Amino acid sequence: MTLPRENRLLHTNEIKEVFEKGKRKRGRFLSIYCLPREDGEYKIAVIVRKRKRAIERNRLRRLIKEAYRLLLPRFSKGHHIVVLPLTGAVDNLLNAKMQDIKEEMEKILKRSGVLR
Repeated sequence: MTLPRENRLLHTNEIKEVFEKGKRKRGRFLSIYCLPREDGEYKIAVIVRKRKRAIERNRLRRLIKEAYRLLLPRFSKGHHIVVLPLTGAVDNLLNAKMQDIKEEMEKILKRSGVLR
């Protein structure tokens, strides 16, 4: 299942705003920038650096977006979120299970005050 268009950050200026004004939290595998929104919007962008194979890059994106989709009902208020896999942890992420990635995101988003 794909993430609905209304839940994706699509414009570069939106992503830049999250980097500039948002707060960063890091975990073992992921670095997440969160920017609270008064309008109640929930949006995400997943940025994965180029790797040798597009298959790996796309798999990471799919796993992260699916973890976000599963956590979306627990969000407390609107946020724009940018997720970046940590450079040294990409291979670990590719071998990780969906549950591991979801738990990692859940832990970081709880620390950020995004999840209830």
